[in-house]
Amino acid sequence: MSNHKIIPSAALEQSINSNYRFLSIKSRIIYLSACIILVLLICSSFILVIPISIQSSALIRPSSEISLIRPLLNGRLKTSLVKENQIIKKGEILYNLESDIQQEREKLLLLKKQDIEFFMFDLKNLLVNAAGKDLTTALYRQSYFNYKQKLTEATTRLKKVQADYNRNYKLHQEKVIADVEFENFQFELDKAKNELELVKQSQLSQWQSELRTYERELQDLEGQLAQLAKENENLVIKAPVSGTLQKVAGVYPGSMVFANQELAQISPDTTMIVEAYVTPNDIGLIRAGMPVRFQVNAFNYNQWGLATGIVKEISSDVHIINDQPVFKVRCQLDKDYLQLKNGYKGYLKKGMTLQARFMVTERTLWQLLYDKMDDWLNPNLLQPNN
Repeated sequence: MSNHKIIPSAALEQSINSNYRFLSIKSRIIYLSACIILVLLICSSFILVIPISIQSSALIRPSSEISLIRPLLNGRLKTSLVKENQIIKKGEILYNLESDIQQEREKLLLLKKQDIEFFMFDLKNLLVNAAGKDLTTALYRQSYFNYKQKLTEATTRLKKVQADYNRNYKLHQEKVIADVEFENFQFELDKAKNELELVKQSQLSQWQSELRTYERELQDLEGQLAQLAKENENLVIKAPVSGTLQKVAGVYPGSMVFANQELAQISPDTTMIVEAYVTPNDIGLIRAGMPVRFQVNAFNYNQWGLATGIVKEISSDVHIINDQPVFKVRCQLDKDYLQLKNGYKGYLKKGMTLQARFMVTERTLWQLLYDKMDDWLNPNLLQPNN
């Protein structure tokens, strides 16, 4: 037997639908308005678009890397012309160093150069005049003395041999001595002449060889002095870029500083950029030219609003910051200030922290609702029971 019951007509007459005609006009208007609003809301969910963003921490920094001030040589600090937060220009002198080792090395090289120049002066005089009156060094006065001694000995022997030759020449002409005996005197004369000429030529050759050696040594010394002068330029530490000094080390005149010791840092006076740190999960959605909004932590965004910019560069490699892998994304600011409604400007400065919001896409309300429902209805697969 069926459990369905037929509703009597008297009961239907008392239902809500049958009583609708008895509602007041005001109630009908409210009811229709609610229905229209509901329909409009449903339709608008397919039309209204909401921007979707990715958020990450960020930092304002100069577009160029921070320059480290480090000496190239060991030395003692002579003067220090720096202080924290000092604004400097490129080429401005920051520190003056002095090095005892460099000074001693320069002194020795100059003394050696002076000696060589004196030696060369004497050698040139000897080669031109072969006279010892203008010699300036003991070395070549002694050399000239030895040469004159050998020359005197050779000349004396030549005179003796010449006298013997002349005497025996007459005897040979008178047929007193034989031709063979006279030829011996002729041989001794030629030999004495050759020995005298050999003394002169060998000494001149020796002096010429020594002069060429000194010329090479002088050239080498001048190269060493030029290199030393270049190294001494490194004792004067200048600013490589314009900017602001920071992290100035506490060194004072008289203190020893060492090569590659960090004395200060220069924050370059260049265009400011925003460096955002995006996680690997979100980096695939970032592209160059993408618009970005920045919430500056130092300014209340309800009053100051948000800064804007675009993505300029994305790092190719991952970086570890605070034990977290991130990609560095460099962004260009549209303006370097935020402004209140009354016109007052708050300027952005290097080192300020921000929250970067990358505008990755736009979604309708219906798409967002669908994504949410999909998350509810299609949760992650449950792990199988063991």
